[in-house]
Amino acid sequence: MQLKASIDYALRAVIYLAMEGKVVSSKRISEEIAVPRDYLIQLSQLLRNAGIIDAKAGKNGGYVLAKDPQKISFLEIIRAIDDATKPVKADPIKGSAASGSGAEPPLVEGIHKALDLAFSSFDAYLDGITIDMLVRCAKDAENVDVYLGEQLIKEGERLEAKAKGKPRHGGQGASGVIPSPSSVTVISSPAHDAAAVASTSEVPAVASTSPAAQVESKTELP
Repeated sequence: MQLKASIDYALRAVIYLAMEGKVVSSKRISEEIAVPRDYLIQLSQLLRNAGIIDAKAGKNGGYVLAKDPQKISFLEIIRAIDDATKPVKADPIKGSAASGSGAEPPLVEGIHKALDLAFSSFDAYLDGITIDMLVRCAKDAENVDVYLGEQLIKEGERLEAKAKGKPRHGGQGASGVIPSPSSVTVISSPAHDAAAVASTSEVPAVASTSPAAQVESKTELP
């Protein structure tokens, strides 16, 4: 899975703030995680709107996490930056040329149910990956697959236990949860990878009069 540069940058910023555990200026964040400062300010505005980070004004102002890293998920950041990345389900195909009925063909209905389960399971999977997990992985990159795999198995078991009380609709996988794999390979994005620069088409121009820039101007040292 290849992340868009905007989501990659937002993840870097949030993980870095989680590691620091305090207010950090945009200038320092930009330097430490190799993200253009103007672009970082724009992404920070989206993260603030989602309640993931806060901006502090004043001489020692900057950005800080708005809540515990254990309560911030991978999926939450994706939706904050680009909700359009969520899979779009196809419209049902009603009826058939042969029968002329208004009902959805059994095969198509089954396919759509399977896709619904796949999409919801994918969301649940990403929602089970927290910033706290990613911080631990960043600090112990050699064992990232083992650690993250164990954590996701626990999350899968929790979701499965939660789903057991729901009514079943027949067929395999009635619990509605796809167990997490025993091993997860994570393709890391180095914090100082100069090659991971967003394209011009993806990074919108920043006007010095933008609200985000005005907020940021209050947070920097003179």
